[in-house]
Amino acid sequence: MTEELPESNLWKAVLDRCLQDAQGNFNDCSYAHGHVRAIITSRARNFLLSGGGDFSRVCHLAGIDPGYMRKRARQLLETEQNS
Repeated sequence: MTEELPESNLWKAVLDRCLQDAQGNFNDCSYAHGHVRAIITSRARNFLLSGGGDFSRVCHLAGIDPGYMRKRARQLLETEQNS
């Protein structure tokens, strides 16, 4: 059995927050109002779907395959748009 490093949990939390931002979920963010929400959402979506170097690095640090993460993010965001 492999033990997860605390750092990988931190990077998983970063990806989770990014997914929440991409979905426009700001329930716990008092700083996000009006146009700031739109900017955060747009940047989070771009980060998740563009697959740049920083995205790949964060995924690797979280112990998650970047291709899988991008595919799941795309599915979640498309499902949200269709509901």
